[in-house]
Amino acid sequence: MEIENNSQTALFQEYINVISDWANTWQLKLSYNKCHHLRVSLHKCDTSACYLLNNVPSSRVTSCTDLGVCVGSVLSLSEHIDNVVAKAKQRAICY
Repeated sequence: MEIENNSQTALFQEYINVISDWANTWQLKLSYNKCHHLRVSLHKCDTSACYLLNNVPSSRVTSCTDLGVCVGSVLSLSEHIDNVVAKAKQRAICY
């Protein structure tokens, strides 16, 4: 979701609340300590939006790994490539 102002931040929080309510209705436990939010943008911004998941604040991260791919806040894969190269070097040394 593209967030350009505070009303859209509030709308995004409502979406998070819907997901949380759905999980509670179906008795699905969410790992709140594993829930983070990543702001993706090509511009630096001091948006300090704090999102709550079942009244637990989610921490803001600058990169995240999903399905084994590490993606940064500017959609850069450099951190992922660095990780792959480091693992390859480590495995090459072991042989």
